[in-house]
Amino acid sequence: MQNQSVDIVINGGSTIGLLTALAVLEQTTLTVAIIEAKPIAEPKIIGQETVDPRYVALAQNSVTYLAELDIDVHELGPSIAQIHVSDQNHIGQCRLTAAEVSVPELGVVVNLSALTKRITDNLYSKYIDSGRILIFSGMVLQAVEKPALAPLKLHLVQYSNTNTNTNTNTNTNTDTAFTEPESKRLEDGMSQCTITTELLFFADGERSPLKTELGFTKSTVDFGQFGVVANVAVDRIAYSRYHTPLTAFERFTKNGPLALLPIHTPTDQAEYKQWYSMVWCISEEQKTGFAEIDLAELQNVFGDRAGRFCASTKPYVFPLKLTQHQGEIERCICLGNAAQALHPIAGQGFNLGVRDIQDAIFTLQSRLKHGQTLAQVASRFSVKYSQYRQTDRSQTITTTSALVSIFSNDLPGVSLLRNLGLITLHKNPFIKKYFTQLAMGQK
Repeated sequence: MQNQSVDIVINGGSTIGLLTALAVLEQTTLTVAIIEAKPIAEPKIIGQETVDPRYVALAQNSVTYLAELDIDVHELGPSIAQIHVSDQNHIGQCRLTAAEVSVPELGVVVNLSALTKRITDNLYSKYIDSGRILIFSGMVLQAVEKPALAPLKLHLVQYSNTNTNTNTNTNTNTDTAFTEPESKRLEDGMSQCTITTELLFFADGERSPLKTELGFTKSTVDFGQFGVVANVAVDRIAYSRYHTPLTAFERFTKNGPLALLPIHTPTDQAEYKQWYSMVWCISEEQKTGFAEIDLAELQNVFGDRAGRFCASTKPYVFPLKLTQHQGEIERCICLGNAAQALHPIAGQGFNLGVRDIQDAIFTLQSRLKHGQTLAQVASRFSVKYSQYRQTDRSQTITTTSALVSIFSNDLPGVSLLRNLGLITLHKNPFIKKYFTQLAMGQK
């Protein structure tokens, strides 16, 4: 394969990586390349039915930005009109509603594979023949050369799957595929190529070692919890006010939060009133018992606000950690879970990744419009980008980690303060408005 040259290379071709490529193409005149170990299939192939259980609650900011990129997520999932927060075995609770902040919705719940398909459809239909995008499918980024005062030189090799069996270890990482096979770096002399680029964006999740080799500092905080992902259904509605309008639930337990997001219920399943995407945070001692969902235990922990649980899909269990890659590496930045993989307690991981993309595009636009060439912009890009992202990232990460500490234990003093806080939040319109805006992804 001949050597290629593009303006921006994105390492990672799942949801965040593909969305970054679409944003670059839609909102700048630059060229872009995507490197992805797995095949990035054309729309006719990726349209097949998926069993991916991952859903994301797109905050209103993400919904608006995706609309700017010609993606109407309302075609993919239902809107959230209110969020109900409660605390197991305590009276504290509150409701955050769209009406209270005069907006039609707080967000939209979509299946991650369906969203990825829509993004890929747009890339192929609008840009695949434009000459502005290259897709290196089935390739991995092996090494990065950083000549002084010159573009980066990226060395790619053919992807090799050392494990032909499907890896069923799952996570909520929206930057990598749901089942991720093992990979290795190939020996010299095998299929390879070189790309020259001004900027390199990492959108490859938290586990790729190349980021640390380039100088990004990796840090990990183990929350001592595991997440259980599954879809669950109710056949009897307890309270209509939690179904019309549709409600997302967050319930805090002594082992961690339990979240339910309303998703589309097939019209041919009349026996089910509503399906939910569930993330249940549990202790390490509990994780061995989740080969399937114990609906009676779920009912006991959650209560009856959503209705009577009657069915579930296969659960997937994964460790919950905060993983960050930090630093200002010339011409290189990290986006989404490659920058920060969050605890799912507040559902802000994917939305924070969308804001990463927005600020990356804003950094490009603001520098290029003043007459600078891309080469001039590239030399200071990572510094400027870090300045734009610092406050939003640190506030979101700090808030998320604090919520884990506050809402994942049942100590008497902490639980009392927690419940007083929920009651105050429910009663005080000014505080409620602030937290509602946070839930909508407003910086």
